[in-house]
Amino acid sequence: MPPRRAPVVPATEDDRVERMANSMNVMAAV
Repeated sequence: MPPRRAPVVPATEDDRVERMANSMNVMAAV
């Protein structure tokens, strides 16, 4: 079964953005 939509951004870019968001959340929590 094919995915609903093909990701436009490569997985590496998506991972980079997710890491950046996670680090921002950590800084905000401290």
